[in-house]
Amino acid sequence: MEKSLHKKAITKTQASIIAVIAIAVMVAIIIFGTRFYFGPSAPEAILIGVPVPLTGPGAQMGEPIPWIVSYVERAVNGEGGIYVKDYGRKIPIKFIVKDTQGDFDLTAAATEELITKDKVSLVLVPIGALAMPAAGMKAEKYGVPAILHFCPPTAIELVGPSKWIYYTTWSFAEEAIMMLEAYDKIETNKVIAGLWVNNPNGQLDRSVMLSYAEKKGFKVVDLGLYSPGITDFSPYIERMKAAKADICHAYCWLEEAPIFWRQCREMGYVPKLAFIGMGAIEPSNLVALGGDLGLGLLSWTMFSPALPFRESITGKIVKELYDMYTRDTGKVAGVNMASYVGFEIAVDVLRRAQSLDREAIIRALADTNLDTAWGNINFKKPYSSLQRELYAQWEPILLEQEDRICVLPNAVGQWVKEDGQWVSKIVYSWIYEDVIPVQKEITPIPGSE
Repeated sequence: MEKSLHKKAITKTQASIIAVIAIAVMVAIIIFGTRFYFGPSAPEAILIGVPVPLTGPGAQMGEPIPWIVSYVERAVNGEGGIYVKDYGRKIPIKFIVKDTQGDFDLTAAATEELITKDKVSLVLVPIGALAMPAAGMKAEKYGVPAILHFCPPTAIELVGPSKWIYYTTWSFAEEAIMMLEAYDKIETNKVIAGLWVNNPNGQLDRSVMLSYAEKKGFKVVDLGLYSPGITDFSPYIERMKAAKADICHAYCWLEEAPIFWRQCREMGYVPKLAFIGMGAIEPSNLVALGGDLGLGLLSWTMFSPALPFRESITGKIVKELYDMYTRDTGKVAGVNMASYVGFEIAVDVLRRAQSLDREAIIRALADTNLDTAWGNINFKKPYSSLQRELYAQWEPILLEQEDRICVLPNAVGQWVKEDGQWVSKIVYSWIYEDVIPVQKEITPIPGSE
């Protein structure tokens, strides 16, 4: 009897164990079966990290970013997001924007947080040139695909050889020669008063200008490099006046440019042509000068409503982007709207990758061939022979990392006022004349004759 009861007890225990195992197996079948048929559970959003200056010294550059983020997210997510093959469906995108204040250390910290804490699939730095190397170095350290858009060659050089970064850039050497060519479009005494900020950008521009000016029949009165932060340019301006230079080429930095040009006018120096560097690239720069002091100033017009391209996300022409931004915000964008193209690249890459796998994303980046608001972005497009010769002498980094760099077209603009708004009209586009049409002839600065 006892033996029989013992056998029954064992049977009940075994039955309980078998029941537990059966339930566990059923749960496993449900879980893994569901995954087998429906795939792994998808994330709520595809996360793209955007470290960018919104406040501090770089705020001017980052001003359009919140509007661009909102516009692009609405456009892409309005169609359900981006298809990801791993999950068999579309997933919304989300740009996580972190303010870097244009500071190197803050950019590094923000990028690291985006990668390690937010777990972004892609890093996009759409603008903010001086701090871009910090973001690139972090992306390279953690092996996360990164797009450094609108990134100067000097910044690319700081990052060094990379696997995970692709760049869109422009050429300082092209800019210097292009401006010199533009100076030759009207009659002057061909005397250039040259002054440059003492930083890598100013130093390179000076070297190229001095190298090519004499060959093109110009005489350069070389006033050398000035220290950033100065507030009295009168000694330089006196020498410009004494030289009777019809052309003022002053590669000033953002803060110093309006000070320099106001002092020129106060001291009665009104050359026929003038370029004041980084202080005349945005409409806000011209507003800051006051009144009509900006009329006739020349500038690099890398990106403007004059470009004849369409953006790839919603098919708008460039001018429509500018008009929408002004309508929605009450502000006027300048070259800083070029950051939109970085978002175009990011969306296109993720669409083609159809995956959140880092290797798949970097392969898609390498294969980019996209028509954007700034023309064709293609990291495999070869340089012209003229470009190769120019880069070899002045910007070898553009050749050393050629397989991950796209050089963007540029032009020279001249500031005019239309309906009370400052507009930079294209006056010369040199080797890019086939893609960027000229809008007006160069004219002397009012009051110079």
